[in-house]
Amino acid sequence: NVPGNIAQLREFVVEKGQPMWRFYILFVLGFMSGLAAGEGSRFMNANNAKSIISGVRMLLHVLDDTPNAIYWGYLSDRARHLKLPRQTADDLVLVRLACLARAQDEQSYSALRTAWNSLHASEKDCLRDHFLADGIHSMAFLLEFLPDCVGNSKANARISLSLMFSVLADLLHQLRMATCTLPELSQPKIMRVDLS
Repeated sequence: NVPGNIAQLREFVVEKGQPMWRFYILFVLGFMSGLAAGEGSRFMNANNAKSIISGVRMLLHVLDDTPNAIYWGYLSDRARHLKLPRQTADDLVLVRLACLARAQDEQSYSALRTAWNSLHASEKDCLRDHFLADGIHSMAFLLEFLPDCVGNSKANARISLSLMFSVLADLLHQLRMATCTLPELSQPKIMRVDLS
């Protein structure tokens, strides 16, 4: 997701009202907690619960803070929880990647950092532009199922995180080129891309 999605959420809350918003939050919490069909939850463990609670706390300010402040505030909180640096643009990109990779510890983050450091400067530029785009002022691609792609690349000995990031940079470059040559693609500020 991107800050533009929080702007869309704000419009929803303004249109539907706070009671519907509170119901939605309750529904999402219930859904995330019951992913194992009544036998506990495959997702809602102690570590993930901290992330969800942090996200909900940030989203409670949907009407009184900017989408960018909410979004980057959440990522800053995740970085603090994971003890990750968050001062530079590259740090913020790596925090986003840590969230996508569902990194929970220093070893997982270290693998992301190593993969990032192995990329060419042009690949880093492309990924940096993508992961810092807000979907409000700058076009953002919402890459559905990207966490699965990252997870599968980590689990496959022949496909590394570095190669996956290189392929992702190439895909993003091609998408940017397409939006430049086809004006009808540049209209929405958030474009969904299904990676399944």
